[in-house]
Amino acid sequence: MALKGTKQVVIREIGYEITETQGIDSYRVKAVKDSFLQSSQFIADNEKGVVKQVKGLKNGTIYINIESFGFCSLWDKTDDLMTCYY
Repeated sequence: MALKGTKQVVIREIGYEITETQGIDSYRVKAVKDSFLQSSQFIADNEKGVVKQVKGLKNGTIYINIESFGFCSLWDKTDDLMTCYY
């Protein structure tokens, strides 16, 4: 992620490693620093990334919308839950 101006960021999809399997199609994962993917299923040109508007909640949490149904926030460097049902 890189800043663009004061209210936008450039995001790129990054690789991850599985730290724990928690069930069928459910995993604990962590990002692999500087391991940007060459292609992405979410970003048309992952080499350039995509610009997103930074938003905030009244409690101080900042986030960006990914799609109309999802969002992401700053990573706190802990493992996170990933599910991938097909």
